[in-house]
Amino acid sequence: MFRAAGFPLLLAAALLTGCTADGDPFPPVADGIERPDDLIDLTGMAVVEIEVGDNVFRTRHFRVDPGTEIVFINTGNNQHNVEAAADGAFTKITDATLDEGPASLILDVPGDYPFFCSIHGSATRGQTGYVVVGRG
Repeated sequence: MFRAAGFPLLLAAALLTGCTADGDPFPPVADGIERPDDLIDLTGMAVVEIEVGDNVFRTRHFRVDPGTEIVFINTGNNQHNVEAAADGAFTKITDATLDEGPASLILDVPGDYPFFCSIHGSATRGQTGYVVVGRG
């Protein structure tokens, strides 16, 4: 009986796992978050630096090529972290990691990656940012 009750949940999880038409996985995008209109084009750069200030990301909304190294640097007076708005989109950069110095993130899969500092906001409010990987 336990196995039968769990089957619909497993089936739903399998159906919700994202794949493009050609079968390649794509990152999940969090519900309720729309792509910003003011994306700064940073494509063509191998490395981009994003300042993590007190209650703000500088640059906040941007586009990069797949494989670009995104370096987050805590320039504020407080602790900060960088977390994906969609669970599992990328590994969280902890406040302890940012306290030690710059922390890098490389996103190889094209898609939308909203992010935030969970110390100073949530996925939809406060200290938020948005990166689009690729031309999509």
